[in-house]
Amino acid sequence: MSVYSDTLKTYSDTKFRQVVGFPRDIFNQMVELVEADYRQVHTHRGRPSKLTSEDKVLITAEHWRSYPTNMMLAAHYGVDEKTIRTVIKRVEMVLMRSKQFHLPGAKELLNEDSPFEIVLVDATDTRVERPKKAKTKLLGKA
Repeated sequence: MSVYSDTLKTYSDTKFRQVVGFPRDIFNQMVELVEADYRQVHTHRGRPSKLTSEDKVLITAEHWRSYPTNMMLAAHYGVDEKTIRTVIKRVEMVLMRSKQFHLPGAKELLNEDSPFEIVLVDATDTRVERPKKAKTKLLGKA
């Protein structure tokens, strides 16, 4: 059984979005793209995948959202680490190729008609001066 059909299928739309990170309709669009790619590539190849298309998209979403190790994902879905790596790479490639989920390039962002806003965040490290401790206090002498 897949993780999707076992748990997430029964969730409300709000709870689904909280867990996965995006709405169910976007999830379903991604699943359709992954299924179409799977049908196209694996028409006459080996055995069928252990993972459903829903699980493949869930693995990728979980990887994006919380960035667990491949070993953790492999243990959770009952497959090998290499399978997890391949699934994430393949799903990302399919979504980028579709142009539906492709982020705009730098030229598009610089265009005046672009709906995007640029926000800068200063995340540089700064030294904090701390008072020096006296050696006598460290040695237990007062």
